[in-house]
Amino acid sequence: MCGWNSPFCVPTSVLAIGIALASSTLFADELALEMYNAAAAEPAAHCKAMGINTLVVGNKAGLDLCTKLGLKGVFSGVPHKKPIDPAAIREALEPIKDHPALAGYILTDEPDLHFWDAPPEYVKRLADAVAIDSKHPTMVTCSGALSVHLIDDYQDAVDVLRLDPYPFFYGRPTEWAVEVLDYARAASGGTKKVVLIQQAWSADKGFPGGDFDRCLAFLALIHRAAGISHYAYAFRDRGKRQTLPEHEPEFFKALQCTIADIASLSPLADPPADARIICTSSPPTVHWDLRSCGDELLLLLCNPGRLPAFTWVVPVDRTLQNKSLFTHRRFEELPDGMYRMLMQPNETAVFRLDRPADAPPPAPSLIPVTLELVDLYARPSAYQHVLIHNEGDELTGCRLRLTRGGQVIHTTPPRP
Repeated sequence: MCGWNSPFCVPTSVLAIGIALASSTLFADELALEMYNAAAAEPAAHCKAMGINTLVVGNKAGLDLCTKLGLKGVFSGVPHKKPIDPAAIREALEPIKDHPALAGYILTDEPDLHFWDAPPEYVKRLADAVAIDSKHPTMVTCSGALSVHLIDDYQDAVDVLRLDPYPFFYGRPTEWAVEVLDYARAASGGTKKVVLIQQAWSADKGFPGGDFDRCLAFLALIHRAAGISHYAYAFRDRGKRQTLPEHEPEFFKALQCTIADIASLSPLADPPADARIICTSSPPTVHWDLRSCGDELLLLLCNPGRLPAFTWVVPVDRTLQNKSLFTHRRFEELPDGMYRMLMQPNETAVFRLDRPADAPPPAPSLIPVTLELVDLYARPSAYQHVLIHNEGDELTGCRLRLTRGGQVIHTTPPRP
């Protein structure tokens, strides 16, 4: 899978979406598309129509509403005031622990931020108290805003890590969300599932736009998050309760489109074992993944960089359907089965790939084309961390060269 700092790779190993649980929950077989502050009849129905399948709820009435609408609910009402009161936790959980809509428990919010004073051992004791229900996962929300290393301290206490990295709020690059997500997964050795919370805006700092939010969602999708959570349908602005549809109608309209498009791709699965594709970009900011959706093979792309990026794709024993699923964007078709497209900042795209009916299955170890970035000037290049297909050859450079059988069959113009 492509890491945040090496987006040029063919996926050779994958992490499955979903959380393996003893009970049947939403996370077992489907991407969670979640919304905060919508556990009331009208906003919940609105969210259902958008494609949201999970709500964050604080009481049994919220779970009952989820059942009525065919949604799942993540319960955020676990008593967590100090000192921990196991009797109060038992009293809160007994009425809901067997609820058909229950998907899990959020124990506390952002304990890695210093003002909460909730050290890891405190969160672990909370999880132990919630263990009267062993069928549903425990979760904690870490921001990662101060330091990703603080996530290490909390990942052992819970089953699922929820991440709220605030890239817009703290003025960080969009890719900061991916760094936090990938670090959290690595901290547990890949054993813990992660949910990305898209708090991409704030009432005091404004709204960055629907394209930013969409790019953040596609980054979570490409980097195999178990869920994408949106904060929030309702919020307070200068003491007054507001909703996104009322306060930011254009942003909310874009959000609706993003959620509906991602919902239409679910469930996503690993690609076939023989699926091969070569993808790279210049500058190296485009993230991508190859996934199966039903009988279709899909190429997912997004550019979270601050500059446009030329993106080259070479399908191997596949045919690219040259039109993005959700836009009219197309690749420029180059000789020898190569495609090129200039992806704008925050742009996303999804393309279908087909195997020709008469094409034999390829040998998994044989890839007949090689994509290279060649440094023409023998000087340090800005384009680092290039990973070339399955062999892992590392090159640097500023011109793209496609070779087959040792013969150059296509080159891009040199950098000025």
